[in-house]
Amino acid sequence: MKGPFPEVQGGGSLILAWQVRNKRVLVVGGGEVAAGRILNVLNADAKVTVVSPREGLNDEVAYRVEQNQVDYVDRKFEPSDLNGVDMVLTAVDDPEASTQIYKLCKERRIAANIADVPPECDFYFGSVHRDGPLQIMVSTNGNGPKLANIVRRQIAANLPKNIGAAITKVGTLRRKLRKVAPTQEEGPKRMQWMSKVCESWSLEELCDMDEEDMERLLGFYKPGIVPAFEEIRLGQNQPFDGAFGWCHDRQDIFRNHKLQLRYFTITIDFESLALQDADFNKIYTQNKGKIDFQDPTALQQLTKSLLKRDFDIKLELPDDRLCPPVPVRYNYVRWVQTLLDTTSDSYTDEYNPSRQVIGIDIGVGASCIYPLLACSTRPQWRIGGTEIDPKSLSSAKANIALNNFQPRIRLLQTTSSDSLIPLDELGIQHADFTMCNPPFFASKAEMDASYAGEGKRKKPSAVCTGAEIEMVCGGGDAGFVCRMMEESKGLKDRVQWFTSMLGKLSSLGVVVTRLKEAGVANWAVATLRAGNKTRRWAVAWSWGKMRPLNDVARSHEISSKELLPFPTHFSIPTPGKDTILMAATVNQTLSSLDLQWIWKESKMAGVALAEENVWSRSARRKRKKQELIKFPSEDNMDSDEEEDDSPLGVKITVLKDEVCLRWLRGNESVLFESFCGMLKRALDNSKVG
Repeated sequence: MKGPFPEVQGGGSLILAWQVRNKRVLVVGGGEVAAGRILNVLNADAKVTVVSPREGLNDEVAYRVEQNQVDYVDRKFEPSDLNGVDMVLTAVDDPEASTQIYKLCKERRIAANIADVPPECDFYFGSVHRDGPLQIMVSTNGNGPKLANIVRRQIAANLPKNIGAAITKVGTLRRKLRKVAPTQEEGPKRMQWMSKVCESWSLEELCDMDEEDMERLLGFYKPGIVPAFEEIRLGQNQPFDGAFGWCHDRQDIFRNHKLQLRYFTITIDFESLALQDADFNKIYTQNKGKIDFQDPTALQQLTKSLLKRDFDIKLELPDDRLCPPVPVRYNYVRWVQTLLDTTSDSYTDEYNPSRQVIGIDIGVGASCIYPLLACSTRPQWRIGGTEIDPKSLSSAKANIALNNFQPRIRLLQTTSSDSLIPLDELGIQHADFTMCNPPFFASKAEMDASYAGEGKRKKPSAVCTGAEIEMVCGGGDAGFVCRMMEESKGLKDRVQWFTSMLGKLSSLGVVVTRLKEAGVANWAVATLRAGNKTRRWAVAWSWGKMRPLNDVARSHEISSKELLPFPTHFSIPTPGKDTILMAATVNQTLSSLDLQWIWKESKMAGVALAEENVWSRSARRKRKKQELIKFPSEDNMDSDEEEDDSPLGVKITVLKDEVCLRWLRGNESVLFESFCGMLKRALDNSKVG
């Protein structure tokens, strides 16, 4: 019966990374085996002495002697050679002499390795793979050295090509961190933060990290933050909290192994901002070190100063148009970015810096805030925008020019009776997304009552300078988005994601209900917080089959199941079961089915594409996989083939004590649920390793 702790498996070796730098190592022999031993200890910076008659040296050992890489004694071994030695390695074709050397070493308590005589070895040489600082050793405990070599080559062939370079960069960062936080008390925090960096950034990002990136990243150590690589590379500072705040602590809410998006909770240090921005300093000092959120001038300057400092965005606004609070706008943009990152046909759930994205902002407003934020944080994005208000349109164009975004942002004047999503008029054949911050109020009376605080315990904490044309439309925000939904029916193949912000949770309920009635099976909802006071909601829907990450699609702050889409994540617990066995069970089970399946052993992950429910058939056939499936590459599971139209796509990842299923594509939740049940039964029935 298996106990609660790991079982003892006797007969093994204690595999250690023995530090022999500047230690004296004696090598007896000069042939091929000795050459390999000499190279191994030289690579570990040992001081090597070779004892062997010159006629016994092979070419490599002779070269080491000629280059003075080793000390050389031209004769046979003598007991005095052991004086002052820390390690002895013998590689001679004389069993009696080898045994005598081993006995002398035992008397002097010197660790020894006698080639090809396992009983006379204090340690073994395994088969080693080396890539810069990375060393991987395979040992058969003296049973089969050649087999160890074969296993080592197979392991090396499945390692990422850039793993050694990534480790080198991590080592450099670690040394720099020790200078930033040198005390012993900082040790646990240093280890935890470095672990976060390694888990959050891909190997490619770690390899690409330069000295400037490291210095920026180290600036996030004190608050314990690990920003995304693109934030560091683009020179972005930390994003906003809901009270225009600077974050000193983050909570990861969108999470997988490589993708993280954060929300922020701690307010800004206004005194620090005043020292950094002269224009804000005037407002700050005039109000005796406080910010009056009822003062339109102060509110506008706060927005301008934060955009300038944190995004390098310049902004000018008319006094009678909406001044957008940045935090919730920024969070909306980030949510849309993550929505696209997790529904690309690469199946990586990662931001692809080379991907060109086209979006549409419905009603850009005087600030043009969404296109400016999107283009400043994603260099390959282009935005087309619409606006019905001539004054706002003129201001938006000025802000685009002020930030030199004319090549990437194009605006179109529309009217209230025009199409909300004028793809043809904008010259856009296909858009990756639309976004919108619709008018919140159904009438001017509703707007005035809201500003007066009617039905609330107190008035709004901040003044709103929005004009009626920006804030009011028939049906309010829910009515506007429902109109978008109706238009989207005719654009199913031309837009991947339709999205909008909403001002009230009740509006979200109205929109989701209409989406279901229209037959939309693929939607997502999010809560966008601005501090502890203000909340907004976001909704997205797609007529396509690509499914976002579970935490992207299903806000943890929305409790109503009626508003949440079907989960795209399913976890099968496998506590106590051997991970290798679980991986083999997954591969064998899916290989036996009549579906397209590729398994990456090195990643313990695979992707299955099924045209229908084939796992319930009594007769299961194997079929060719690689030539039929569009499957990711070894490094990032990417592909350049045309998109597969299979009704179901699932990525399966085997982890310790858990097998995770990620719904990648498909509109039939019943099919995904059935697939999960089938695999769970297979894993439950597998034997414990």
